[in-house]
Amino acid sequence: MFKLEVRDLVKNYGDLETLAGINLKLSEGEFVAIVGPSGCGKSTLFNIISGLHQPDSGQVYIDGQDVTGHTGRVSYMHQKDLLLPWKTILDNVCLPLVIKGANWREARDRAAPYFSAFGLAGFEQHYPAQLSGGMRQRAALLRTYLFASDIMLLDEPFGALDAITRRQLQLWLLATLERYRTSVLLITHDVEEAILLSDRIYILTDRPAKVKEEIIVPLARPRSSDMLTSMDFIALKRRLLDLL
Repeated sequence: MFKLEVRDLVKNYGDLETLAGINLKLSEGEFVAIVGPSGCGKSTLFNIISGLHQPDSGQVYIDGQDVTGHTGRVSYMHQKDLLLPWKTILDNVCLPLVIKGANWREARDRAAPYFSAFGLAGFEQHYPAQLSGGMRQRAALLRTYLFASDIMLLDEPFGALDAITRRQLQLWLLATLERYRTSVLLITHDVEEAILLSDRIYILTDRPAKVKEEIIVPLARPRSSDMLTSMDFIALKRRLLDLL
């Protein structure tokens, strides 16, 4: 049984064909990247997996149960951090727990222990405007994790950051999520990011999207920035760029 399985998803918006039979799988604790041309339907795929949109046909399974069209089962982080500027970082992070029924005191008590692991210790009472872009993304990732810790959908989470901060957060994310055994689906346009982070990579075609190829990343874990210049890394990067 897979943690998450997408079977034969089809989605059209009027005459606009978007998804044309997408199949993918995510195992427990696995990190899988999705790469494809801009506008091919990657975000639509995430909207369906998260239950925000209904497919025209096909199903989404989590732990073997059909959850097609049901919200609240996976966490979903967009490129923008979407932190509320009038709330502290602690209260921003607590929002998913409050939405799920916890009172504010309970939510703060549950969220506080994670601040150290997510590199936010000491910033609980700061406001978003007082944090750097990288720190804001860490807060957004923690909020996402607390909504549903077992499956996270990340849609270009580091796309707006500078190159140095982006690489730092990529390596931090790997170490953090491996510690918590979270299963992750990542949308990215960055081929190096896909290789560095992932166990497998799905390459999508142009719209209407289909899975063009599934690639297993043979790099050992734990990953490091030194791998970016290895021959295996460069060869895999060349293969992905040729497919795109």
